Amino acid sequence: MRRDEFSRRLMREHRLSSDDLIYPVFVQDGTGREDAVPSLPGVSRKSIDRLLHDAERCMELGVPAIAFSQVQKGWGGLDAAARVARSLIERVLHQSAPVRPFLLNVNIPNADDADQRPRVVTRLGRRHASEPLIRQTSPRGDTMYWIGPAGDAREAGPGTDFHATAQGQVSVTPLQVDLTEHAALPGWGEWLHDARP
Repeated sequence: MRRDEFSRRLMREHRLSSDDLIYPVFVQDGTGREDAVPSLPGVSRKSIDRLLHDAERCMELGVPAIAFSQVQKGWGGLDAAARVARSLIERVLHQSAPVRPFLLNVNIPNADDADQRPRVVTRLGRRHASEPLIRQTSPRGDTMYWIGPAGDAREAGPGTDFHATAQGQVSVTPLQVDLTEHAALPGWGEWLHDARP
């Protein structure tokens, strides 16, 4: 029965694909840097130049995404943040996520006890517009643009990621890439239908 690929696929009890994988990534300043994260064996904080290869490989494999970041700049509470990341990843691997594919944005307080803090599901707060683009020339002579610093919080009330992190909580925000305004589709359909000659 297991000799042929067809029968092995037919009788297999479990399937593991790139949809089931999450690759934890931690960024640090500088170039050419890579430092181990003690609480996540095999995982390192890497400078952007070292992460590009990892990101390309994940894209090729179609790995779903969880974006982890600390609320403030700096490395305070990094081990606790790594424990939060590890626990969420393990939960997704062992207790399937409620929706697939998924993209989660997780903001973790810079605190040594962040892994003990409450975790709440939030929506994105809104910011005022960012500062203007910054035009620079790369070392290869190409023109590149940096997005200016983010604007201040414009909407940071209860239920937002801003509010949760201001309360010292870990915010978990499910995101979507589809920008379609689904609730408006019927109205636009009627409008377009009425406009036909």
